[in-house]
Amino acid sequence: MVSAPTNKAVTVLAERFLDIINSANVTVPVVLIGVEDKLISSSQMEETSSSLQSIFVYTWVKVLIDECQLLLLGLHSLHSVTTPTDNTCSTIDTLLINAIKITSRIMMGIPSHRSLCTCAKSLIQQLQVLATAAKEWEFSINVREQYVTQLEKTSNTTKELIETLNGIDSPPVQELLATARVIFCTLSTSGASVFKYTRAIDDLLIDEAAAATEPELCIPYHLHPQRMLAVGDPLQLPPTILSRHAIDLGLGRSMHERLMNQCNTEYIMLDHQYRMHEDISTFPNSQFYDGRIANAAARDSSVGELPLPLMDTYSFINVTGEEYQMHGGSYSNEAECMVICELIQRIKKTRGWDSPNMLRIITFYQGQVILLNRILAQKGYGNVLVATVDSSQGCEANLVIISFVRSSTTKKGVRAAAGFLADDRRINVALTRARHQLICVGDANGSLGREGSSTLKNLVSDAKQRSSIIDNVESKLSNRWNC
Repeated sequence: MVSAPTNKAVTVLAERFLDIINSANVTVPVVLIGVEDKLISSSQMEETSSSLQSIFVYTWVKVLIDECQLLLLGLHSLHSVTTPTDNTCSTIDTLLINAIKITSRIMMGIPSHRSLCTCAKSLIQQLQVLATAAKEWEFSINVREQYVTQLEKTSNTTKELIETLNGIDSPPVQELLATARVIFCTLSTSGASVFKYTRAIDDLLIDEAAAATEPELCIPYHLHPQRMLAVGDPLQLPPTILSRHAIDLGLGRSMHERLMNQCNTEYIMLDHQYRMHEDISTFPNSQFYDGRIANAAARDSSVGELPLPLMDTYSFINVTGEEYQMHGGSYSNEAECMVICELIQRIKKTRGWDSPNMLRIITFYQGQVILLNRILAQKGYGNVLVATVDSSQGCEANLVIISFVRSSTTKKGVRAAAGFLADDRRINVALTRARHQLICVGDANGSLGREGSSTLKNLVSDAKQRSSIIDNVESKLSNRWNC
């Protein structure tokens, strides 16, 4: 079982696992279970969302029906072919490969549906005969007649397969869990009563373990796993605990952190990062990990031109704005919003430029999220994802823009505490979400550089030493893009 405290973390794990097995062209009985709206909508891209639906227990049959419908459409396209060609043979070979995948999933996922398995195996055999007839078309009239007859027979078998799948009254959740070799779910979902139908759990893998409460992490134990591997980073965000009493009782510390730092349990440190460009990883590596993290080859090396090609890989835009405390107590900064809008207007309009996989705006305050969303929508950029740091843990994007919000100048003329910016773990999360380009927007010469925490002061000092600070933003941005 592969689990994590959040839907987002689970979907990321499932997507990467599917990428690996699909690239290896192997079929593994794997299922995803949980709340559909939360799991499937957590996917960052439409194609990965579709891929997740193919393993999600409640859409498993529906996806199979859709795949069979596509196979039937491919067969129908062959009816208009009077003389099979090499292209026709290639089409049949593709349909055969798809039929083999469909049959493998059926036989491994719901083997008790024997009529369905028999029909699926029959479809493969008929496609193989059809492929042979298409390749031998020119040799005899008998083969031509066989081809036409076989094409009709194969189409009818496909229709029968679709009808049989449609006849399954409810999702075969119990059988899918019983036959699965790999199960993806959140920690809370792992406690559902439906899991009594699973086979014995040999290994329990928990991602983002340092962000799970100790009771939450214990939920899968009722499945009696033989081994557990907990993966997490105590230097990033801890579990979210709203009760002060619970925190006082020690529930604010995860089991992962307790085992590492209190029980002196032996652990392995993963010392290679595969996400960030080395210019982005330099500061967090030095500040939070004592320089122990090496830069490995990035997983995604296809970025090509940077999203903002006339900006450096790492930049800090100095904005002396005015922070404003909203009615709910959260903060916003309109000056930073306007600079971010200017950046977005300059982004090259490539396909998918505004997708969460390409661009993500992160801020520390919900008030800034609300203001940015409103301004972006007014300027026609309503599709751009704006999120808090807390909701961005486990996420990544090619370009990340961070809005720090807090400023030495306030509408009331009174400086408040740094709030969320005083938590180094939150700063660490924000600075490590970008793959290829990171742009920080904040009051470098004021609240961050002079009045912020030691980490914020070090961040500004590091940016100055690397000549990454951009002052007089309006004129410099104009010069960069109009040169």
